[in-house]
Amino acid sequence: HRIAADRAHLLAGLARFAPAGLRVAGPAQGPFVLLRVPGASAVRLRLRDLGYAVRRGDTFPGLDGEWLRLAVRDRRTTAAFLRALEQALRQ
Repeated sequence: HRIAADRAHLLAGLARFAPAGLRVAGPAQGPFVLLRVPGASAVRLRLRDLGYAVRRGDTFPGLDGEWLRLAVRDRRTTAAFLRALEQALRQ
């Protein structure tokens, strides 16, 4: 049940980025979340520079380069990731 609670926390945090064009594929059930991000390649590289690894979506059948796969983590890690995502989207 912890993963479900952590996933819900991540999804709630990601919802605030909807005005920037981010879209979560759902409903998410596992320990990962698929996120459509305009300019995903550049955002992924900026996140990497900030210390966060997210997986490219185009490595999965049916997805293109605008998708990222995020791992569900604990609340502290998620809060820090969301701050990094906000920074990566601004750059």
